[in-house]
Amino acid sequence: MKVQLLYFPGCPNVDAARGALTRALHAAGLLLQFDEIDVSAQDTPAPLRVWGSPTILIDGVDVGGATEPTGLTCRLYSRDCCSSSAGAPTEAMVRKALEHACPARRGWLRALAALPAAVLPLLPSVTCPLCLPAYAAVLSSLGLGFVLNNRVQRPLILLFLAVAVVSAAWSARRSRVHGALVVVVLASVAVIIGRIIWNIPWLMFAGILGLVAGSVWHLALSSRLRRLSQPRAQAAGRL
Repeated sequence: MKVQLLYFPGCPNVDAARGALTRALHAAGLLLQFDEIDVSAQDTPAPLRVWGSPTILIDGVDVGGATEPTGLTCRLYSRDCCSSSAGAPTEAMVRKALEHACPARRGWLRALAALPAAVLPLLPSVTCPLCLPAYAAVLSSLGLGFVLNNRVQRPLILLFLAVAVVSAAWSARRSRVHGALVVVVLASVAVIIGRIIWNIPWLMFAGILGLVAGSVWHLALSSRLRRLSQPRAQAAGRL
């Protein structure tokens, strides 16, 4: 994510904008890193020199909702429905812009959360003498030979299944569609029964397929949410 604070020297509202940006990044759990750019400097790229001061751009999008550069002037930001205005964007504006910029990345991460739980049960136990040498050679070369131990595998499987379920629950809460959550929960139960409690290969593989299906379903829901949120964001920018 690219975050830029644009300003020109002497602007009295830069400190307020910088503070709002810092607090919003901290609240979102993001690194407190952003570029401060003097729009009046000769070496500043031309597309940035036509924005007012202060301006905060997140991936090139103005947090105040402006769709075009405002011109080299002091900016005013609307604070509420009563037309109250201020010379710097509020923390709420910045946080809302960050939320619009982050869903795509977070959606992929949450969707992939179920994949470790789907892969780990495929590792053989120490009772598989035919598969053990090949897996041991590969995992040892990667420094991961310890995962062949059942005492290590089982807690890891349970941990990854818990992460998958929590991630699916969070997505269901946002999308209000619980199908993917149900699939992930049932798949997790199948993996636990088929891999940890009893040795039932077909049930374990069914659970693994369910975890993968839940991840794909989650990705589809995330894409749908992004498409639905974009028109609202554009409409808000025109107001």
